[in-house]
Amino acid sequence: MRSRTRPGVLHESENRARVEFFAAFVFFTLFVVKASGSCSFVRTTQQACEVTERNNLEIARRYLARLSEGAGPDELELFCASDVVQEEFPNRLVPTGATRDLKALKEGRARGLALLQGESFEITNAIATDAHVAVEVIWKGIIREAAGPFSAGQELRARFALFMEFRDGKIVRQRNYDCFDPW
Repeated sequence: MRSRTRPGVLHESENRARVEFFAAFVFFTLFVVKASGSCSFVRTTQQACEVTERNNLEIARRYLARLSEGAGPDELELFCASDVVQEEFPNRLVPTGATRDLKALKEGRARGLALLQGESFEITNAIATDAHVAVEVIWKGIIREAAGPFSAGQELRARFALFMEFRDGKIVRQRNYDCFDPW
């Protein structure tokens, strides 16, 4: 048992050890916050993250708006980092799912524009935290010309859940859970 000069009063060496421990803890916490980009622990960091969350959510909204307006494949570079990875989980159109880099995303966008005469992405719900944005979307697409199981003018509908991760204002990771209505 440690001896104390008076009950509840620490020896100088115990007090110094606690101060050193506290200083190390504060330094470590600030290092982790800075290294991880986490919005925990520090008020100014939290305020900065709130701004980043709003910015990322706004970028996600603009991204989907531009897709609705018919953005071409090269315009994806305005929203996606060069090392972006998009995962589309299995659905009616892509039964085995797919993982795409920026080049594959551009190729897919070109194919989609050729197949559809128009499409829309209506955001029904959205939330952002730190570098992540999640949106729930009602998607509609109109088939341009008969192809495969689709007839010209046919409307396709789906509900999408998109989970995006941002770095420096660009999407670096996107996961799509697409649930298509029957056709």
